[in-house]
Amino acid sequence: MKTNLLLLFLLGWLGIAFGQENSSRLYVITATRNDLSLKQKKSVTYEKWSQKDIDSVKQVYKDSKVVKISEEVTFNGEKQTVMRDIIVDDNFYKSLTIIKEVDADWDFFGYVKFDGNKVYVSRKRFNNKRGDDVYYFKLKNGDKLRLPFIDGTVSVFTIPFKYRFKQPNVSEEFSSASLNINVLAGVSFGRTTFMYRENVDCKTNNSKFTVGIFGGSSIVELTSSNTSAADEPLAEGVKITKGLASIGLGAAYSFNKISLGGFLGWDYAIGNDSEKWNYNKKPWIGIAIGYSLFNL
Repeated sequence: MKTNLLLLFLLGWLGIAFGQENSSRLYVITATRNDLSLKQKKSVTYEKWSQKDIDSVKQVYKDSKVVKISEEVTFNGEKQTVMRDIIVDDNFYKSLTIIKEVDADWDFFGYVKFDGNKVYVSRKRFNNKRGDDVYYFKLKNGDKLRLPFIDGTVSVFTIPFKYRFKQPNVSEEFSSASLNINVLAGVSFGRTTFMYRENVDCKTNNSKFTVGIFGGSSIVELTSSNTSAADEPLAEGVKITKGLASIGLGAAYSFNKISLGGFLGWDYAIGNDSEKWNYNKKPWIGIAIGYSLFNL
């Protein structure tokens, strides 16, 4: 049992502090960001082509009266290729469409995927297929794109340092290295910086501020000194180990995997003689500095 408790404590110091899992992350997508314009590929009908595009396509078909078009169709359960002749006239040109890169002129919340020199954004979560309705920012070498986001976060962490306030007949207490494990559920507001670097790995940095509520558990050893304010303190030399339930509020700042957090909480001792503890149900503040073993 003691070995298991020691292992749990060491894990807290080595990296459970701020091991974070995001339930979702929604980015704020605007039409222009960092002098980069949001783009999309869109089908453009012949009537909306530029004169340059019209002249170019007519140059292609200038010596043609008829063009052969092949189409793949399915009938009788099998795919077949059908050939047909199309007369090159005004109706032929009016039936043409091209896929062009155009500026998107509206804002929305969406999901993000960084691939090559493009940061793709979509209102729906990404899968292996990407359609023409997906928008993107196109980055040149050295360009940086910063997008703000909001997400729900669940963090598992330890608080190795606690300060307990002075009370009547009870001195203040600064405690460290106490075994505890906590879960913070909250909302994060942050920003991701996407940097495109040609011929080398692209770089992504995340920074965010998280606020929320937490609950946890820990242990405390009751002695004559920390039960001194009780009507019947423990006798000299008597020691009792008690479990603690903790609740409170927390706030943390994270940059990539490095985090710094501050917490306001209350500990509730459990079991017989728990009310003897000087700091039972009394507020404390704590800090935690950690390196996450998990992805932010």
